[in-house]
Amino acid sequence: LEQNLKTIRILEASKKQSEQSLKQKNEQISEMEAKVRKGEVVHLSLESAIATKERIIEELNSSLQSTKEEQEVRLMEASVQLKEHVKQAAIEHRQKDFLLEEANKKISEKDKVLAE
Repeated sequence: LEQNLKTIRILEASKKQSEQSLKQKNEQISEMEAKVRKGEVVHLSLESAIATKERIIEELNSSLQSTKEEQEVRLMEASVQLKEHVKQAAIEHRQKDFLLEEANKKISEKDKVLAE
């Protein structure tokens, strides 16, 4: 009987030790799970930040592209206006040259008349 009581005590102590060990293992598992969750949150946050950065880059590229296209259109418009201005200036210059030639002819004719 005494031997059985000793065995029971040993088994109870072993059971307590096993329960304590199991409790510690469960705590370790919980801590690991918490770390994993935090890691996932960090990972998800990084993915979100990367996605946001890529979206911002795309928006900036789009904005730069449209700005570039707008500048090209303005440049073409300015080029057309400049060509028109040059044409108009050339026409006016020819008209003035013609008027100057006509005036010189008239002066030459008057000089001839005066010389006679």
